[in-house]
Amino acid sequence: MDQEDRQIITTRIINHPRDTVFNAWADPKLLAQWWGPHGFTDTFEEFSFTPGGAWNFVMHGPDGKDYKNKIRFTEIRPPEKIMLEHLLAPHFHIRATFDDLGKRTKITFQSTFDSVEACEAIKKIAVDGNEQNLDRLSSLLDRGLIEYVPNPKFDLVLERTVELPPNLMWQAWTRPEILKQWFCPRPWSVSSCEIDLRPGGVFNTVMLSPEGKELPMNGCYLEVVENRKLVWTDTMLGGYRPSERPFFTAIVTFEPRGKGTKYRVVALQKDEAGRKQHEEMGFHQGWSIALDQLVQCMKGHFI
Repeated sequence: MDQEDRQIITTRIINHPRDTVFNAWADPKLLAQWWGPHGFTDTFEEFSFTPGGAWNFVMHGPDGKDYKNKIRFTEIRPPEKIMLEHLLAPHFHIRATFDDLGKRTKITFQSTFDSVEACEAIKKIAVDGNEQNLDRLSSLLDRGLIEYVPNPKFDLVLERTVELPPNLMWQAWTRPEILKQWFCPRPWSVSSCEIDLRPGGVFNTVMLSPEGKELPMNGCYLEVVENRKLVWTDTMLGGYRPSERPFFTAIVTFEPRGKGTKYRVVALQKDEAGRKQHEEMGFHQGWSIALDQLVQCMKGHFI
């Protein structure tokens, strides 16, 4: 029996250096952001990137079904090759190689099954699934959706999983008429909001205290990735014009988690004093209350 009859082979050239592409497979925080076809997400239970190490995870389908996976790493040769064994049915071996093309990388993704019949049974979904998998890897690297690692000396983080899909979270952040309903903790309110949703576009709000005092915030978008990521700052005004009174930059991400979203806000300050000041202003409590208001608002409008 020819081995080729039991194999599914997918190749792709990724427009990023080999070390970068290999790291997207080796780092579980990155791997979890792209592994699986479109619409799927993963929960990693164990990940030991070493020969003989286990990679156990649950893949969550867009239909709500869960698919358990048990994989063992059999050979790792950075940054050239990764070999794995899929232990649950259907049993098969995976060989991923990374050819150095300078600023680009050729990936060869080869799955070898125990029988022709097993290969044919899975081929009808695996061929397209593998292509989608590499689509997501390429998109992750192209868009720079690699998760920012906060510096605890300078950054504040709010992270929660909520029962709203990323597209509704995105609408809450990008439609002024909705953002005004939740953006600051009550009894404060937002009296005006201006959004020009593009890098360099303005993000301006005016918050109103219970006593009627206005607190303007004028900023600029730095990065806009639909349904996934917003980066904005008050250190610059629209058109990247430097502001007179800079305070912080925010990275807001919306990562699919089953039918919900892993919501994350990172506030980047220029120094430790700025971090302490923002924390004492009530960052965690205020942003947490605002998130509760966001969820309540969107459930009232759309669910």
